[in-house]
Amino acid sequence: MSRFVLRRIFASLHEQPPPISRRVFSSSHQKPLPKPQPSTNNNPLKSSRPNSQSSITRNASLLRAMANTAHMDLLTFFYPIGNTPAVSLTRDIPRETKANVLSLGCGDARNILYTTHVAGSTSPMDITCCDIESLVITRNILLFTLILDYGGNRIKDIWDIYYHLFIGPKALALLESQTTRLLAVSDSLESWHASNYGKRLRFCDSSSFFRSEKDLEQSFDQIQRAKDLRHYYIGEKFVFTGMRSAAPLNREAVQDLAKQHKHFWDTGSTDKPNANSAAMPNPMFTSQLNKSSILHYGTDPLLGFHLATAYASLVPQPTSDPHAHAFLQSSAHNLVRAARQQFQAWCKSFRKHAGIMVLRFFVGEALAFCHALQQRKKGIAVGPYRKPGTFETILLNSEDYLPVVTAPMSFSVINTSNLVDHVGAINLLIATSPLLDDNLFATLYTESLVNQEKDHSTLAESFLCGNVSTMSVLLGIFPTDYWTNVVPISTADEAILNTARRRLGDKLSSDYIYSRLS
Repeated sequence: MSRFVLRRIFASLHEQPPPISRRVFSSSHQKPLPKPQPSTNNNPLKSSRPNSQSSITRNASLLRAMANTAHMDLLTFFYPIGNTPAVSLTRDIPRETKANVLSLGCGDARNILYTTHVAGSTSPMDITCCDIESLVITRNILLFTLILDYGGNRIKDIWDIYYHLFIGPKALALLESQTTRLLAVSDSLESWHASNYGKRLRFCDSSSFFRSEKDLEQSFDQIQRAKDLRHYYIGEKFVFTGMRSAAPLNREAVQDLAKQHKHFWDTGSTDKPNANSAAMPNPMFTSQLNKSSILHYGTDPLLGFHLATAYASLVPQPTSDPHAHAFLQSSAHNLVRAARQQFQAWCKSFRKHAGIMVLRFFVGEALAFCHALQQRKKGIAVGPYRKPGTFETILLNSEDYLPVVTAPMSFSVINTSNLVDHVGAINLLIATSPLLDDNLFATLYTESLVNQEKDHSTLAESFLCGNVSTMSVLLGIFPTDYWTNVVPISTADEAILNTARRRLGDKLSSDYIYSRLS
């Protein structure tokens, strides 16, 4: 971890901000910049080529995968917390087989924690994490070190540090002491790797270690602007995104999820009303990627957990009790309690099995990192540019990559989150498929939150921009969900979610549907 970055956290903890009112979030909102409208100009080729329009129509899916003109992001969102339920990264790997995992667009730590909880001690893991936002990586490293040092002893304070926009004095003191402890071993990349943390938490290059000077400058305005955007996009409407986390008990959770989401954005905390003593904006939610980078308006700490347990008892009820039933009393706090219980169990499992795990971190664009790994396999040390808008090339100069490569260069699992929605499936597959191990269980996972097709039956062809059989042969990968006609999530749940949105007049209802392909 960068010594400079940690000093910025440490400095922010000692600042004396003016008294903070929870109502600071209720100021007049600022509308985001309008989306650029499509051009109404006619195609200049149309007059000279009468058949060009039909040709473009036939190849529309292919054109979507081609390179486009570079653009500037006028507004970017910071995603510190995942918005889909946690999944096991090693679910398709034979037990007792070492798992080399590449997590692109890794986001928060939910998938890693859940994977260690499910896999236990049967499968050694080496997980390489990549994210373009350095603060995401820093937050995860801080969480992992807190778990390694404290386990489940201070789970409430660890939860607050990782998930709350505001933290109280106990969590603040823990964050300060942990920052001081990390600073002591952060003189250089070599000193970090030589520390007790560096044995399990490693960096792929020195730039990732020393990066993100501006990321951790505390800025209350970022939370303020996120609140304003949330009011613009959501207003007083119910938020249904969490319904997929409560499956299959979606209907039981719909009211409580909306209440809890509103409570979190009103108070910056998941604690019960009148029970929260938080007074300090959490430095771990600060993002200074640029002045237009703000906390996403849909951020919700509960979305990464499996919330059905809040309504269905996991303990068998006595059959002799005439009033026994499987469903618990409806309460928004039941959701928080269920999520915290899972978080505590996952943290304990992570600490228990940390001895068979290695986590590696890289800050940069996912496709660039994949191409850098491909070149390193060929003996080329310098890779492409780290991310758009910079001239810094990727140099994997960690001792794990130079002079002798000891880190994994091919992987049995590659998880790409929902990057397919941002970079396109063809671009993603070309960058990632050469990094898969040459065995039968090597798997590439993709997720999508954008409704590209009317139904799931045509999703595979849309992703691959052509005939599935042909594209599978060309790319050397085979979508098992397509060939087996089985998907790991219920499409009925997503249909119910979209129906509820449309009935309540949600203009965004037709744009989002959660799907996975492997």
